[in-house]
Amino acid sequence: MIFAKSFMKKSDTMKKWAGLFLLLCVLAVSLNTDAVSITAGKSFIKRGEVLTAGGICSPDLETSVQIFAADVLLLESYVSCSDGGSFDFSYHTTFLDPTGKWILAVSDGTETSKTELLVEDAREAGFFFLRFLSPTAGKYARTETISLSIEVTDSGEKVNDANLAFYGFDGKRYLLKGAGNGVYVSDYEIPADAALGSWNLEVFAESQRSEGKAGGRNRIPIQVDVPPIKIQVIEPSVNTFEFGDEVKIKLIATYFNGKSLKGATASAMMNNTEVRLIMTADNTFEGKFTAPSTQSGTLELVMQAEDEAGNKGTQVSKLVIGCSVTCLAKNYGLFALLAIVIVVAIGSIVLTKLSSSNQLSKLKEERQKTLDMIKSLQEDYFTKGVMPSSSYKKNLSDYTAKVAELEEKIAQLKSKKEQE
Repeated sequence: MIFAKSFMKKSDTMKKWAGLFLLLCVLAVSLNTDAVSITAGKSFIKRGEVLTAGGICSPDLETSVQIFAADVLLLESYVSCSDGGSFDFSYHTTFLDPTGKWILAVSDGTETSKTELLVEDAREAGFFFLRFLSPTAGKYARTETISLSIEVTDSGEKVNDANLAFYGFDGKRYLLKGAGNGVYVSDYEIPADAALGSWNLEVFAESQRSEGKAGGRNRIPIQVDVPPIKIQVIEPSVNTFEFGDEVKIKLIATYFNGKSLKGATASAMMNNTEVRLIMTADNTFEGKFTAPSTQSGTLELVMQAEDEAGNKGTQVSKLVIGCSVTCLAKNYGLFALLAIVIVVAIGSIVLTKLSSSNQLSKLKEERQKTLDMIKSLQEDYFTKGVMPSSSYKKNLSDYTAKVAELEEKIAQLKSKKEQE
């Protein structure tokens, strides 16, 4: 009896451990089982073929499938999840799709699963010849609009019933319009945040022929550069200011082609001091500062505008900062005014003395010249005998009177200088 009870206790304990082990196994299996998964029907296909895929899903959750070719999102579609928790998916590829590695992703909002496959080119996808009429390979700036013009031919014959497409920086597909005579056109603005550096602009074509689909592709290399930002300074409209003057700043900032900046901000620096600028209208920024009294001369006002993508432009204005007599009186009061009066008075006295000295020197020089003329007159009359008596007497009288006049002026100036 005792043995039976002991056996029953051991049996109950074993059942408990077995139940716990089974629970742990279930948890482990559930933790290692994905809620969603996806598997491609083939590891590689050719353009124009049907891509098939399937996987596991949750009937209670909305399930979506995405197809990526590099950075291009080719397709996003919702799929039906069966009661058994599975789904099937198919996509008929076209000659407008790029080749290379594709990624298939399935998501139910809580989990995501991915798989890869390789997409290769079909022979028929290279029947058409695509010739770029524009643009040409070269450098283009962000925000610049490029005009695409592509000519499509098949064995020399113009193709007018094709579909043409290219993929932009945002990964979206853009279609071209037929312009006739085998030419297809489209305009595309390079985004302000487009990746800088080299970019292959690739155009794809596809058309339905009697024997099936045919297509073609071509690409050109393009170099993407930063866009110049144009800053037009409205104020300050003058470049000369006095200490303490209010200096207003008003500028208009746009891209080089006149298009508005996206998410624009602007700033200014004056003498290494930042000046706050605010947007008051589209593309327009304003601010103000006080002309510094600690520095004078030519100073630089540096204005800069920037968009949300980090594209920048700078404009520098030269300002002359000084202080006139009125400015000195306003800023430094009567002391500055008194100093100015003293300087002016001293300068006036010095100038007066210099003027008197110069005038006295000129009078003495003129008197000496007149005396020399009298001496020359006497030589002509007495020694050479070449002058009539009447002419001699008249000229002598004039010269003597002039000497007397000059001596009187000299005496007056000397007396005036002694009094000063």
